[in-house]
Order: sequence, then C-alpha cells, then structure tokens
Amino acid sequence: MSPIGTFAIWLIFSLLFNSYVHYIGISRLPLPNTTFQMKSPGYWISKIANPDRIILRAQEIEKFNENNFSRMWSLTNVLKIPDEIPGNRTRDMIKSIN
Repeated sequence: MSPIGTFAIWLIFSLLFNSYVHYIGISRLPLPNTTFQMKSPGYWISKIANPDRIILRAQEIEKFNENNFSRMWSLTNVLKIPDEIPGNRTRDMIKSIN
C-alpha cells in the first residue's frame, strides 16, 4: 500500500473512531482541571503573542523531523513506508512492541 493509502486509512479510522466528538476541534476527553474553553485549540492559540510568525523554515523543519525520526524509535515517517512489507518483517515489528 502506498504512503498516501496508509494515511487515508489512518485518517478514515481516526474520523470514525472519534465520531462521538460533537464539535470539531473540541476535546470530549475527561481532562481534569480544565474548562470547556481550554479544550479548544483557539484558547491556546489566543495565548500566543504572534501565532502566525514563522518559527522554522522548510529546510529547518525537515532537519528537525529527521533528527526526531533518528532519535525516537516510535516515530515513523509515513512518506517513507514501502508499498509492501514482507510478512516476516511485519511479524517481527509486532513482536517488538511487546
């Protein structure tokens, strides 16, 4: 399966799994010590002095992401997942989770 196909399946699953959310962007999770407003991205964005300023340029983001992918085994660059993965490799990956 192509990386785009993998992403599409993940997106569909996420949308179906979270279909109980009444307001897009509002967390329905029981988050202790938070107000309803705090569960909205807009609440936190409004706390930033200049939320639209550029923090990292495209090359810096790529370098940042590559650094994270190399340091953290749990991160996967979905754009680099091969179209096919042999069964034995899939089994090994599943076994390594335990």
